[in-house]
Amino acid sequence: MATETTRLSVEIPKKAHKKLKILAEINELTLKDLILFALDPILYPEKKPNKTTLKAIENTEKGIGLTSYESVEQMWDELGLNE
Repeated sequence: MATETTRLSVEIPKKAHKKLKILAEINELTLKDLILFALDPILYPEKKPNKTTLKAIENTEKGIGLTSYESVEQMWDELGLNE
């Protein structure tokens, strides 16, 4: 099933537009994705992490269950992702 879309046109100052484009580029996002990312908490305020996600965040912040690698290549090897 295809997602239905619509066009949104917003007038903003050129300087603000340039800053948004730079911010999107720095984060390797399209301008559309940057705007949707910024608006996500406003558009979907009921989205909250479940208990499993909250526990994973807590463990990560405490350094529990983390694995370190010397390089991306080592990580790929150990995870079986190098082909």
